[in-house]
Amino acid sequence: LEEVQAEARAQENLNIASVLQLLRNPAVRWQLITIIIIMACYQLCGLNAIWYYTNGILREAGFAEQLLPYITLSTGATETLAAIISVSMPYAFICKSTK
Repeated sequence: LEEVQAEARAQENLNIASVLQLLRNPAVRWQLITIIIIMACYQLCGLNAIWYYTNGILREAGFAEQLLPYITLSTGATETLAAIISVSMPYAFICKSTK
């Protein structure tokens, strides 16, 4: 019970920053702008629609019903791999240029 109360006291002392305050802070401004741009592109490219309709599209394309979860899973794995590569590539170039 003491730990819960100590945690509650610690939470009361936290200062929660708004998005506008974060944008004004030069230490996190570019990270926040980058996240906003990436999420906007993600929404605008229609990936949510693709995920929602994937099974129906594949079903109408003639794929067997038992294969649909595996195809959807492999699509997600490919998307995750692409995200990991696209995030790690700039760091690889930065490390090479600083040596």
